[in-house]
Amino acid sequence: MRTQHYAAFEQAVKVAVPALSALVFDADVPVNPDGTVRRSTYLVLHDMGFDRQDDERLTVTAQDAAEGRYRVVVRVVATTRSAARSTVDAVRSLIGVRPTVAGRFCQPIAIDPGPYPIERDDDVKPPIFYTDLDFTFRSQRA
Repeated sequence: MRTQHYAAFEQAVKVAVPALSALVFDADVPVNPDGTVRRSTYLVLHDMGFDRQDDERLTVTAQDAAEGRYRVVVRVVATTRSAARSTVDAVRSLIGVRPTVAGRFCQPIAIDPGPYPIERDDDVKPPIFYTDLDFTFRSQRA
């Protein structure tokens, strides 16, 4: 169940930001062949799973099929602060998109309120910039 929800969200990201569809990574970003850090604009999806699941029955343990809120943190990485800002604007177009998961009814994607500051990573030279956006959507049995 979790795999299908992640795949639906990843597909929604690739459709919403087609220029980065080949630069969407699942939690780990491959380094360059020479071992250096990737220096480009890209997105890293962190699958946080369901915040909670509830089938609204007090006597039964919630199952994967229960209703729940699914969460993905999208890290926007760029080589400049302005590139990070414009990519954040593009990624925010996910808001209101309804993911498709077989056998489920999914609510439109929402974003948790910020703030979402753009951070500077000085551990790499030259520095790169990033911010994390926290997206959620509710899913229930169809």
